[in-house]
Amino acid sequence: MGGAWITLLKTRRRPLGIILPLDEVKWRAICDALDKCGGNHILAARHLGIGKTTVYRTAKAHNYQTPLEQGKD
Repeated sequence: MGGAWITLLKTRRRPLGIILPLDEVKWRAICDALDKCGGNHILAARHLGIGKTTVYRTAKAHNYQTPLEQGKD
């Protein structure tokens, strides 16, 4: 069993090639959750396990628009 675990860890822990700032990772996670939840901030917050205020504040700071709203420009 030890060899299988080592192989699994080696395949799962590959460098991604780039290092993103933590704020960018946070924004991408929130944006993705909002997209998947149809722009519902409360539902996105529940899925992410964070407060709804964090989702609202981050979305506002980045001028988030749902995919349907983006096409209206």
